[in-house]
Amino acid sequence: MAQALYANVAVVNSKEHKDLKIKPINHFRYAAKIQSCPISDIEFFPCSLSHPIMFAKAEDGKIVPLALMGLERETNQFVSSEGVWKEGEYMPAFLRRYPFIMVRDPENTRMVVGLDMDAEGVNRDEGRELFDEKSEASEFAKSAMKFLTDFQEAFDRTQNFLAKMSELELFDDAVFNWEFKGVTSSFGGFMRIDEKKLDELDDETLLALTRSGHYKLIVAHLVSLRRFQRLVDWKMRPAS
Repeated sequence: MAQALYANVAVVNSKEHKDLKIKPINHFRYAAKIQSCPISDIEFFPCSLSHPIMFAKAEDGKIVPLALMGLERETNQFVSSEGVWKEGEYMPAFLRRYPFIMVRDPENTRMVVGLDMDAEGVNRDEGRELFDEKSEASEFAKSAMKFLTDFQEAFDRTQNFLAKMSELELFDDAVFNWEFKGVTSSFGGFMRIDEKKLDELDDETLLALTRSGHYKLIVAHLVSLRRFQRLVDWKMRPAS
């Protein structure tokens, strides 16, 4: 995920990066090998219209909600060979924030703004400045920081939903099977919410899930699973 997208992250500071600029790019080739990426709770509904929403355990053991974008590793079926994102399809905030990212400061005490120094468009000659003549954050940088902060806050808030799903033991392994050119393939390694276990919850628990806003996230997730078949269809009938 992030490891595959960000190659050379540095903490942004006015001393080292005063003259740094970001030149806009008009393609999304940087996302072409991103099979899935994390999403936050506020993205569940728009994401469900385009991507299957799955769950997986991160390296730290925490469960993360993911937007699935490809059936194979290092494949994003939403990005064409020319780097064009499929028209009308939702792009997760995780990808829209690139080349910026929130990282821990060197002392590991707080979250600060990081930047992939190897990203296309990062240079010292042309583009949007990160700092003004007073070495203060530019309006462009402030806008990027707000986007990052909003994303991080939403992602942190999503942990409440994930913790409740784990507490209720609603997660189960997700396995999808499909046939392509006479070969049957299985897709796994992710988790989903078990509808049977959901149906067995008592009324009090269901009411609590509804009032907390968690139930509608469950619905968005379950509806999104229908989008898996579309990924199969795209693989069988690739765009010309």
